[in-house]
Amino acid sequence: MKPEYLQNIPDDWEIFPLKRVASVDYGITLQLDTAYKENGVRILTVQNITLDGNLNLTNEFYIDNHLVANNDYLQKGDLLFNWRNGSEMHVGKTYYFDLDNIYTHVSFLLRLRCFDLMLPRYLQFFINALRLQGFFSSAKDQVNRTFNSTELSRFFVPVPPISIQKTITDFILEKTNPIDKIIETRQKLFEIFQEHTETLLFTGGVDEKTKKKKSDIFWLPEIPKNWKTVKAKHLFGEISIKNFPNETILSATQDKGVIPRSDIEDGVVMPAGDRSNYKLVEIGEFVISLRSFQGGIEYSGYRGLVSPAYTVLRAKQEIGTSFYKYLFKTSYFIGALNTIITGIRDGKNINYSDFAELILPVPPLEEQIRIGEILDNKQQLIAHYQKEISLLQEYRTRLISDAVFGKIV
Repeated sequence: MKPEYLQNIPDDWEIFPLKRVASVDYGITLQLDTAYKENGVRILTVQNITLDGNLNLTNEFYIDNHLVANNDYLQKGDLLFNWRNGSEMHVGKTYYFDLDNIYTHVSFLLRLRCFDLMLPRYLQFFINALRLQGFFSSAKDQVNRTFNSTELSRFFVPVPPISIQKTITDFILEKTNPIDKIIETRQKLFEIFQEHTETLLFTGGVDEKTKKKKSDIFWLPEIPKNWKTVKAKHLFGEISIKNFPNETILSATQDKGVIPRSDIEDGVVMPAGDRSNYKLVEIGEFVISLRSFQGGIEYSGYRGLVSPAYTVLRAKQEIGTSFYKYLFKTSYFIGALNTIITGIRDGKNINYSDFAELILPVPPLEEQIRIGEILDNKQQLIAHYQKEISLLQEYRTRLISDAVFGKIV
C-alpha cells in the first residue's frame, strides 16, 4: 500500500524503503569548539547547507586527518541530509556533493550513497520537495527536531526507471539553473545596497579624508566635518500615552518595523481584555522592543498601540526620520546598544535611560532628508526584488515537486 505522500505518483513507478536504494551513514562526532583547526581535512557542517539544498562555504572548517576514517570521506554524488536541527524548517535539507577537494562531514548530517537503482540528484530533489511540503517538520518535537538514520532508512521513496529519473533530473536542472542565477544576482545586489546604505549613513557619501573629523561616537570614530553629535536624550524623548483602547494593536518586528499585529503570519493571538495600559505610537515614531538588542530600534509607519513593555520614542526636534530609521538598524548601532547594556538576558527590555546616553550623529537637516530619500528609494527597489525572488522560489518549488512526483513526464 502506498504511503499517503506517494498516492499520486504514476502507477508503474516502484516504491522502496530508502535503505533499498542508498546506504545511510552518520558523520564524525566532534566537540567542534576544540576540534576545528586552521588546516587539515575540510568538514561540512549543518550551517554549510542552505535551506534550498545548496552549499554556503562562507565559513570553512578543518579537522585533523587522523580523526577521519577511510569510510568518512565524501565522494561526488553523495547526499548530505540534515537529520537533526534546532529549527524544524532545516530538518531534511539535503545537499548533493560535487566538490573536487577532500571533505568529510559532521554527525548531524547523514550521508546517503545511492545504489544503482537511484540517481542521487533525483533523490535530492525528491527529499527537498518533501521538506518544503512540511513532511519533516512533524519530526519529534524536542529541543532539537530529528529524523534519524533508522527513520530515514525506513522512509519510502519513489523509484522510477533510471531513464525517467534522468529525464526528470535533466528537466529540473535545465529549468532551475537560470532561476538560481537570477536569485543569486539579486542577493548580491542586496549586499551591495547594504554596503551603500552604511556608506551614506556614516559618511554622507563623502569619502575624502580631508572632509572628515574625529567624533566622540565610539562606534563611529569619524564623521563628515559639517555633522554634529549629541546624546540621544537631546534628540529623542520617551513618551507614554495610554487610554486609547480602540486603536489598532501593533507589533515590533525586526524585518518590517512596527506593523499591525494582524499582518503577522502564523496565527498570532490578539490580546484580550483591557488595553487601556497599552502605549500609543504615532506614524514616524520609534519603538524600543524586547528584541532591540538583537535587531535595533524599530520605526512605526502606523498609528496604534504597542505593548506596555515597549518604549516609544518621539523626536524632540525636526529630523529626517528615514535617516534614523536606517541608522537604528545598522549592525554598528546594534553593537553599540549591546555594549552599554550589562547583564542583558533574552527578552529583557532596553530602558530609555540606556538609550539616552548613546551619542548619535546629526547631519544638517537637509542632508538627513537627502540621505533618507535615497535609502527609501533603494528600499523600494529591494522590496521589488524580494517579491520577484519570492515568486521565483514559489515557481521553482512547484516545478520540482511536480517533476519528482511524475506530473510532467
